[in-house]
Amino acid sequence: MVCNEWSKDKGVINVHLIPHTHDDLGWIKTVDQYYYGAKPSLVPVGVQYIYNTVINELEKNPERRFSFAETGFLWKWYNDHDDFEKHKLQKLVKTGQIELIGGGWAQNDEATSHYIDIVDQMTLGLKKLEQLFGECGKPSVAWQIDPFGHSKEQANLFSLMGYTSLFFARLHYLEKELRLKNKTLEFLWNSSDDLKTQIFTGIFFQNNYGPPDGLCFDTLCYDDPIMDNPDMEDYNLHRKISTFVAHVKNQTNYGIRVFYSTPSCYVKGVAESFSTRLPTKNDDFFPYASSSHSYWTGYFTSRPTFKRMIREASSILQLCKQLDALADLGPEDFANVETMAQASALVQHHDAVTGTAREHVTRDYEKQLYKSIQEGEMLINDYLKKVYPKKGAKPPKHVLCPLLNETICQPLRCSDESTFAVTIFNSNSRQFSGLVRVPYYSKQAIVIDSKGDRIPVQRQVFVQLMKTFKVSSLNTNHRAPYELIIPVEIGALGYATYIVDNSTSIEDGLLSTVVEKRTNTYHKFRQEFFYYQGIMNGTQPSGAYVFRPDGEAIAIGCAKLEVVKGPLVSEVRQTFNSWVSQIIRLKKSAKHIEFDWIIGPIPKEYRNAVTKEVITRYITDINHGGIFYTDSNGRQMIRRQKKFNPSFEYVDSEPISGNYYPITNRVYINNDNKQLSVLTDRSEGVTSVDGGLEIMLHRRCLVDDHWGVGEALDELGDGKGLVVRGVHYVVLGSAKNTAMIHRPLAIDIFHDPYLTFTQVKNVSEYMRSYKMEYSAMRRSLPESIHLMTLEKWHRRSLLVRLEHIFEAHEIFNSSKSVVVDLKNLFTSFKVVKATELMLAANRNINSTIRKPNYDFDNLTVTLKPMEIRTFKLEVDWI
Repeated sequence: MVCNEWSKDKGVINVHLIPHTHDDLGWIKTVDQYYYGAKPSLVPVGVQYIYNTVINELEKNPERRFSFAETGFLWKWYNDHDDFEKHKLQKLVKTGQIELIGGGWAQNDEATSHYIDIVDQMTLGLKKLEQLFGECGKPSVAWQIDPFGHSKEQANLFSLMGYTSLFFARLHYLEKELRLKNKTLEFLWNSSDDLKTQIFTGIFFQNNYGPPDGLCFDTLCYDDPIMDNPDMEDYNLHRKISTFVAHVKNQTNYGIRVFYSTPSCYVKGVAESFSTRLPTKNDDFFPYASSSHSYWTGYFTSRPTFKRMIREASSILQLCKQLDALADLGPEDFANVETMAQASALVQHHDAVTGTAREHVTRDYEKQLYKSIQEGEMLINDYLKKVYPKKGAKPPKHVLCPLLNETICQPLRCSDESTFAVTIFNSNSRQFSGLVRVPYYSKQAIVIDSKGDRIPVQRQVFVQLMKTFKVSSLNTNHRAPYELIIPVEIGALGYATYIVDNSTSIEDGLLSTVVEKRTNTYHKFRQEFFYYQGIMNGTQPSGAYVFRPDGEAIAIGCAKLEVVKGPLVSEVRQTFNSWVSQIIRLKKSAKHIEFDWIIGPIPKEYRNAVTKEVITRYITDINHGGIFYTDSNGRQMIRRQKKFNPSFEYVDSEPISGNYYPITNRVYINNDNKQLSVLTDRSEGVTSVDGGLEIMLHRRCLVDDHWGVGEALDELGDGKGLVVRGVHYVVLGSAKNTAMIHRPLAIDIFHDPYLTFTQVKNVSEYMRSYKMEYSAMRRSLPESIHLMTLEKWHRRSLLVRLEHIFEAHEIFNSSKSVVVDLKNLFTSFKVVKATELMLAANRNINSTIRKPNYDFDNLTVTLKPMEIRTFKLEVDWI
């Protein structure tokens, strides 16, 4: 850290001028359009020119400073320039004229990003910075100046990564007013009740990331230039000089020293000069409201299919990282993992996963994710080529079916073979025992498990539900008429292959008769669909960012029912109208109920069309007093209370949207006896209602909400409107032990089994030729421990993260400290050496206040509740 000198005189005010980037990795333009300066009619900027001009200006004056925040753009610039330009950048970083802040690939959102994705995108960005700049590429300042609200878990993760401070700009306008009044814009944020982490936090004086009013020296500012030719009509030299001199004279008695600085130099100055104890904060900064009627709670749900695609791509990325690490695949596959990691990191950007970018930008994000999934397919095949065949066997080609949720698998439909193999991957560190669903195009089948035994399965026909919706641009004939439900068991970090042979008739009796009932009498609790009409006129309509309903929710009504009973799963199929449908699924031996909903296309009237925002409500007899609990990025649970905020006096200006909060994967209500937990497969917005929960599923907003995107959130899908399919997992049980269900279930949902398919000509020969099952772990981890990360780090080293998934208060047996034998955990490699790192893997743990807490000889690791521990393992592959 090389700082310009400031005054130590107590009578002098030191003013740090901190020029910095704020470069969105996509918003109005795509990430590449922003970088190259394309489409100037949309936004007249090109990020590459920011780097070029800043570097040139810094070289002219050693007292000048600048801070760069977005590694994704920096990496692109670095690889686009020659060694001479690279050296100039490296020199400026080394001398301290350029400070690297934040350090993530993007400036991630804090409401809708999953904690694994946050850690991954930060790790990717910081690894690149260390690769380019060595020790100078290790930021100490977290920089989150544009996300629309801030989470407690994000602050905790920053603390665990070794950041000493955090700066941001956006918070609820009432809390901002209070902090300005009390002079508490700087404070210590207590970010984990279990880990006791803290981080120094500073809030910008402005309500955004720009400079204070009246201070603007950017090229886009509107100040008139100095025009010094007296023959010019607009000659202004004397007036400019007079104004400047008068301003200087007016300031001479104030004792102000102004200089260029960086965030870390400012923090150092605060530490040297601040003698009183800083205030603290224990809660978070949701929801964010910029004014009394502008609650930014719509983006918790905006673009729900994109949010789901991000979650699926992340799950595939974790699987591919594991396969690359376990099989020691080649450099091409390592590069494929890199491509996948960059795509997943990109969409954590605070205008990507939020659903607040323009339509063509979102399409570009989706395209990059789709390409990354294709890279994953190649890697999976490379893995299977290496580990799947027995000696002398030729590896078969495995294909993915990305439209499984639409009951479409083209390779199975178009094949001439009557038999196929489905290989199911489990990226979880615990054994998976459950059901998988496979599109099926034949009336008969037998299924053989990985041991060669025939197993009972269930074949179901789609009747009314799938006639109602056309959820793909493909011809409806492509959809399988049946769905095969297969009970499977897959080892931790492993796979198992099942053979499906449709040459033999399936046994009768697996499908029962269909009975019609009314919905409200079928379950002990009530579940219904509603929609809000959004405000469309005035200064603040409902849009991509803001949720502002026009009145109470409108009930969608009753449903027509079909009840399908089977030996493995029973279903209640509900059709509410032409655009709302649902399957309630009860699996044998499961501790939860699945609500598999389909919404859309949300109707758009020919005349007087209105914004519609669709919700579901789960109602019980639990008296919870308006108190509910939402996850923070998928980890800590945060207590919420309707019409109350612990940090300021609540004003009920928006009684519905003002009580919405983000969930990444779960929410619950409880009392002394019972608890209702709802887990989701993507980020959504939630609030509580009497006796239950309300969750927003889908939005079709027909006007822009005036916060910059300049486009209505009207996703057209295949031209008629977007159709969304999702799943809620509902757990209703004792308040004392429900955490034992919802904590592991959240991990299971993230690590959803992944299916690949290949054709089989001869079943016996196939089973003799290939390894039908495999597990890379000698034993499953305890239920309270999750293998969060396993990836190849360098040529002969792996990165491993273990986390304790319970909070200390949740349940005694599973929340106490747990010991894991890391040395004897894996079957694919032998651990030679272990080095413990900070969470983002760019700092050794013993370079900080924390000391290593594991047995070097035996590699036994102790994890406390909510603790994440990160290790670099030197290994020899077996």
